[in-house]
Amino acid sequence: MRKMIKKIWKENRKKLVMMIIVGLVIITMLAGGIVYVLFFGGSQEDASQTQIPSTGAQQEVVSASGTTMVGIVEDQYDIDYLDEDLYIEEVYISSGDQIEESQEILKFSEDSINEAREQLEEELTTATLDYQSGEIEYTQSVLEAKKTYQLNLKNGELAQSAYDDSISKIDTDIALLQKELTEKQETLLEYQEAVNNDTYYQEYEVAEKEARFKTVYSLYYKKLNEWGLVDNYDDGTLVSTTSSQSKSTSGNAVVTGESTSNKITQMNNLMKFVEQYEADYEQALEDYETAKKDAASDMEQAQVDVEAAQLALEKAQLNREADLIAAKSEYESAVAASNAAQTTYNTAVKKLDETLESLENDMEEAQDNLEHFEELVGDGTFRASNNGTAFMVNCEADTELTADTMILAYSDPDTITVTVSIDQSDIAELSIGDSASVIVIDYGNFESKITEINPTTSSSSKSSVTYSVVVTLEGDVSELEANLTAQVVFQTEDTQETTQDNVSTTQEESGNDQ
Repeated sequence: MRKMIKKIWKENRKKLVMMIIVGLVIITMLAGGIVYVLFFGGSQEDASQTQIPSTGAQQEVVSASGTTMVGIVEDQYDIDYLDEDLYIEEVYISSGDQIEESQEILKFSEDSINEAREQLEEELTTATLDYQSGEIEYTQSVLEAKKTYQLNLKNGELAQSAYDDSISKIDTDIALLQKELTEKQETLLEYQEAVNNDTYYQEYEVAEKEARFKTVYSLYYKKLNEWGLVDNYDDGTLVSTTSSQSKSTSGNAVVTGESTSNKITQMNNLMKFVEQYEADYEQALEDYETAKKDAASDMEQAQVDVEAAQLALEKAQLNREADLIAAKSEYESAVAASNAAQTTYNTAVKKLDETLESLENDMEEAQDNLEHFEELVGDGTFRASNNGTAFMVNCEADTELTADTMILAYSDPDTITVTVSIDQSDIAELSIGDSASVIVIDYGNFESKITEINPTTSSSSKSSVTYSVVVTLEGDVSELEANLTAQVVFQTEDTQETTQDNVSTTQEESGNDQ
């Protein structure tokens, strides 16, 4: 907000100063016009514009009269890059003083100068570091752009094979999903058969193991009866029921008589089979019951798995067309990127160049700002740029000097201008930079150039519109002063060859009138 207010004040302040200068110019022109009317009014048909007959091309010459003005020099405080304005401690000159080139005009406070210098040096350091970092980043980014360029070329070369691989993968993925669905359907069918058809009973061979156990069990007890043996359940021994003469022990059986010992041995071995087959049957029965119980819940999960696999397969089949289009698009993008690789690389490098150039410009601007500051006010003073007489001092002590302020305006005797009015009908013939001849009575002829055409028109009536045209004299003008009457002859394209004749005629007529 403070900078905005300073900017508005700066613009309005400059306009005010220019209005004052323009006012002085108008007063001078009016004074010159009065003198011209008093001395030459009776001999001129028009004090503002005259047509001089041509002796060569028989064309009208655009000419007009005006008064000389001494040039104005403005010393500008054109520093607009400081965060804080410089503080004026003392002003050394006043209006009307004679000014010499490099003369001190005012003095700034040492603190404000030091603060400004510190700001500019810090900005230069920052800009320099940014540029140095930018150089490193530039090098890295160019290498990255080169890699991208080479990658795009390589991708272009492999685009067809990559496209073929993508098509193959799409079909392979669908085939795998189909296989997965089939496996899950088989698992579900297995659980359904197990629950509905009791297949686990056969799978775990429950009936076979039961039959084998019962067969061996029956054989065991059949032999007990045939051989007259009794199973002693208290101590796990076999006892003969046919003799009690002499007894011997073999394994877990107690035998009576030597003739039965072999039988008891056989029965003990048979008992081991009975126990083993019984254990096999009981384990099979337990596994069967457990599997049958789990099958019901497993069947529900298998049903969910089948539905999920079915959905995944259908989705892949539906997406196949879109996936094929995407693969085709990737292929075309790779080919396009390969074809545009060089252009893309050049664009990237150009952008990097511009970024680095911008950082370099910032660094150079910071350097220029510091050098400009040191040159203009580095010693704590502001000095005049030329010789002349001060007629406006636009600064005061104990105030801050805002950016782009005109500090001093003074006359420049080395510059003489003449301002004339030109009709709207003739203004199209003239352009800034065009040559003109100026006749100053009693001082001779001078060459000049158009330096300004006022874009703002003025009119005393709706049918008469004029433009203000300023010409600046060239050559030695040291004898001229302000408020001298002058006739300006503009050298248009049709009058270039006859200007000298026109100038001589005008000068002779002016001499006769005197």
